Amino acid sequence: MGNITIYWLTQIVFILFSVYHLFVGIPSFLSISVLRRIGKYFYSLQLPEKLDPRYEYVLKPLGFYAITLGLICFGELFTVDPLHRAYLLLCLAILLIARALGRYFYKDLVETAFSISWKRSKTNVAFNFLAAIFLLYLAFANYNI
Repeated sequence: MGNITIYWLTQIVFILFSVYHLFVGIPSFLSISVLRRIGKYFYSLQLPEKLDPRYEYVLKPLGFYAITLGLICFGELFTVDPLHRAYLLLCLAILLIARALGRYFYKDLVETAFSISWKRSKTNVAFNFLAAIFLLYLAFANYNI
């Protein structure tokens, strides 16, 4: 692929990561009901109607992390240094691999805690691994521009 294509594919990845993480992060500390709907729609996540206060509190820092990652990816849209972009793509790929491995190794916990079937989790694991492979390819391509 040419440098222009690599550049625009990378831009699309950063836009998608930014929008997704901001979309998920902001409701996590503003509205549990909105977060509940988002979780159900995207992940088939079943949050209990009455959350334990400790559980509700844990969602807030996770939201802050998601917002921070969304802002980092948004800021990367304006970066032209290919090495910097390659490094962030590598970090995002590692995050996706960690998410996939977590879903795989803790599948019983995920099913018990959130009523997400292993069938649904397998889709998530496959998607995250495939996306990570694509990000690794883009990282390598950006590094070699």
